[in-house]
Amino acid sequence: MRRAVGCWLCVLSCTFGIICLAEVARIQAKAWLAQSLLEHAWQQSIDTQQAVKAWPWADSWPVAALQLPTEQSPLIVLSGDDGASLAFGPGLHRATHLPEENEITLISAHNDTHFASLKTFEPGDELTLTTLQGTHVYRVRELVIADQNALGDLAASGMHSNAVPMLLLSTCYPFDALGANTAQRFIVIAQKV
Repeated sequence: MRRAVGCWLCVLSCTFGIICLAEVARIQAKAWLAQSLLEHAWQQSIDTQQAVKAWPWADSWPVAALQLPTEQSPLIVLSGDDGASLAFGPGLHRATHLPEENEITLISAHNDTHFASLKTFEPGDELTLTTLQGTHVYRVRELVIADQNALGDLAASGMHSNAVPMLLLSTCYPFDALGANTAQRFIVIAQKV
C-alpha cells in the first residue's frame, strides 16, 4: 500500500512538473510567435505610414521598434501596456508619448520574456527607438527600483532635465520572483542623445 501511494505521488509530481514546463514553453512560444507577426505588421505600417494590426482581432497595434543592446533584432512595441498587449510584446504606456513630442516615453514588458535582459543593463548602454517619424537614440542614465504605484508619477513628473526627452523601460521586480505582478518595478532611465 505504501509503495502504491509513493508511486502515485511520484506520478502526480512528474505530471505537475510537466504541466509547469509546458506552461513556460507556451508563454515563451507565444511571445516569440507574436513578435514575428508584429514585425510583419510593423513593416506594413512603415510602408503605408498607417497603423496596421498584426491580426484582425488585436486590441493594439505596433507603434515603434525598440533595439536593445542585448537583442539581435528589435522588439516591436505595441500601443498600450495592459495585460492583453504585454502578452505579445512591450507596450507603450497610454499616458506617455512617442519621442517626437519631446516628452517622456514609458514602455513596459514582462521580465520573463521581452524585458528579461534589462537586468544586465548598465549606465552608458545605448538603445534605439524607431517610430514612423524617425529613429531616436538613447543612452542609459540610471537604473531604479520603484513601487509600481509610483511609476505613473515618475513618468508624469517631468523627471527629464533641461527638457531632454527620456525613455523609461519598466518591468516587474525582482526578476526571479515566483509570482507575477510584483509590487516593485525595475526601471531603466535613458536620455535622448
